[in-house]
Amino acid sequence: MLRKTAKIVWESPIGSTTLFRIFMAFFYRVFGDIPLEIFLFVGLVRGSDVATSILFVGSEDRAHLFARLVYSRIEKIHYMGSFLPFQINLRRFDGAELIVVQANKHFLDKLVDKGFLLLPWVRFGLDLRGSLNDIVKRAGEGRRRDIKEVERLDYSYTVLSDDDVGFDFFYWKMYLPYAKNRFEKAAITLTYPQMKAIYSRNGGILLVKKGESFVSGYLFFIKGKTIWAQYIGENAKIEGLGKKMVGHALYFFLIQWAKTQHLTEMDAGGALPLFSDGIFTYKKEWGMFVKKQYNHCWALRLNQPSEAALLLLQQNPFIFLENGKLKSAVFMGHRPMEAEVERALSKYCIPELDSSVVIAYYQPNPADEKSKETSARPRDSENTFPRALSGICSLLKKHGYTLEIHERARI
Repeated sequence: MLRKTAKIVWESPIGSTTLFRIFMAFFYRVFGDIPLEIFLFVGLVRGSDVATSILFVGSEDRAHLFARLVYSRIEKIHYMGSFLPFQINLRRFDGAELIVVQANKHFLDKLVDKGFLLLPWVRFGLDLRGSLNDIVKRAGEGRRRDIKEVERLDYSYTVLSDDDVGFDFFYWKMYLPYAKNRFEKAAITLTYPQMKAIYSRNGGILLVKKGESFVSGYLFFIKGKTIWAQYIGENAKIEGLGKKMVGHALYFFLIQWAKTQHLTEMDAGGALPLFSDGIFTYKKEWGMFVKKQYNHCWALRLNQPSEAALLLLQQNPFIFLENGKLKSAVFMGHRPMEAEVERALSKYCIPELDSSVVIAYYQPNPADEKSKETSARPRDSENTFPRALSGICSLLKKHGYTLEIHERARI
């Protein structure tokens, strides 16, 4: 079992780490600066046996969330301390192959100027207009099969409101155990009063039943004609296929119930801006759309174009922000044929985004110059790099890579 080791690079003026964190929280309330923690992760990139190092600046739960997404196994964690933004000098951490900063809108321009790429968290919505059958038809084939299976297994549901006993059952027996068991150190949980405030604000809980047992629940609230799906909970005793199906039942029954209330849209909550993220993919399969971005982002900078760091970029196509517009980026570590570029552009240029960009990088090979099976008119001049990607692209050029940049705007 890995042990988190402390390596303080800046001594607390108070001495006690606990007192120091209390001081930081007080400073934030008074002066508005956000105390940030620094973690250095080393782990194996998913689908490989190569390790890469990531310096994460932000909160512990978000640090572990990012690490869970990109690593198959975390080999080492160093906690390096808690600091105010003006105390952090990222040049001291050039040894890390990637730097990721948890940032809000106040710091975005400064990070872009330092070569960071902005990956904004996004919110998903579902259009509830039309019949329930129309909504089901817009879902992916896999989700339609799941709906048929939910109906076959004879699940049912009930909706609670103004029910303190029911709320307590959901919070203590479903929500907290589910969040902590599924996400472990990456769990971002609400306190009892925080969740009760949402429930009391024209909210409710949809509970899914199998026989006489409640197996899962969804906390929501209604504002105007929109149902805001907020937090999921599951019965920890449900296992195997049943555990998988209760999640599908939650979404289907919440959509079904919202239709009976004549609501026109579901706000399905957030997702990370990575196409490899299971939550992102799952919501897209329900026919949901990216409706907006959050004010906070993950800012990413490639420090060293190592094999492992570049593999991580290849495996995680992402949504990024450029001049206020959402775009997608796909990295390829070889010289692609035209058909391969077209497939990538078609797959990742989803309707809600302004455009999709493919960045192909490779070591120059004289034989390639004779090939006619390459993509047409790629951009490879630094003057034509998308501004948001200029930091990564310039670093790749500096290390001798040939670049091809292909971009397709939304039609």
